[in-house]
Amino acid sequence: MIQNAVHNLLVARETGPGRLLDWRITALATQKNRAEDIAHRLGLGSPGPRRMCVLAVSQIVLATAGLVSPRNMWIFAGLFVIEVLTLPLIRTGLDGADEILRLVIIVSVLRNLSDSAIVQLAAAAFLGGQAALAYLTAGLSKTQSIMWWDSSGLRGIAATEYFGARPMARLLDRHTNTARLLSWTIVAWESLFALALLAPREITLAALAIGLVFHLSCAFGMGLDAFLLPFAATYPCVLVIQDWLSDHLSAVERTGIAGAAACAIIGFAAFNLGQERQIAWSAAMPETRSTITAPAGE
Repeated sequence: MIQNAVHNLLVARETGPGRLLDWRITALATQKNRAEDIAHRLGLGSPGPRRMCVLAVSQIVLATAGLVSPRNMWIFAGLFVIEVLTLPLIRTGLDGADEILRLVIIVSVLRNLSDSAIVQLAAAAFLGGQAALAYLTAGLSKTQSIMWWDSSGLRGIAATEYFGARPMARLLDRHTNTARLLSWTIVAWESLFALALLAPREITLAALAIGLVFHLSCAFGMGLDAFLLPFAATYPCVLVIQDWLSDHLSAVERTGIAGAAACAIIGFAAFNLGQERQIAWSAAMPETRSTITAPAGE
């Protein structure tokens, strides 16, 4: 949350008139959002750099208090209110990291409603399951693009001005086989991450370690530092689920469920690969036909 607030402070100036996040522009996407009415009721003034700075500083103060007193429900409730009030000002910059961060805040509020073990387990299970679902969705969506199968997607991202790193882009262009292996590794890890919930603890820890390396690489290589801490916050919850499943399911049962899930995931990926190759082949056919000279008289 502190990192998120620092980001907001850095972009606060862009919320002013004529800037990138001018309220008159972002409001077009938030006309049905009541955050603006709430802000006026709280006396936060008109949208702009001053309000963003007030919200960001308040966020830092509350987040610091949350580190000292993590069992205080009202601290996290306040953080959620600040997130709601900040949303209209940065609407155009939201991504998956913001969604995960918001879920962590909400669950932090709900799990403090009771000290019951079942409530704590449910909260952890929800966040751990959400992380697994997020990775699964990201991985399977990549299998539906030939650009991730032939690595052109990864090489293209590395070459962009916004997310790219030129040394990495040149390296991947020179070593296309390495780029393809790296692309397939990312797709496979994301798609199969959910199986770590059913795996032995050593394998689960290895999957989480790979996740940290992946997000660190994205943070330093692509500037996607906003994903690192929100997703890392869900990793202890993944371990909670793994421990619970290990206690309540035998090794044979967990292996059977994991095997069935792996077959479904791999089958889905293989189907998408075949479909993408067929589409790519069909798209290339007209060009191929144009190079063939028709026999005389036809």
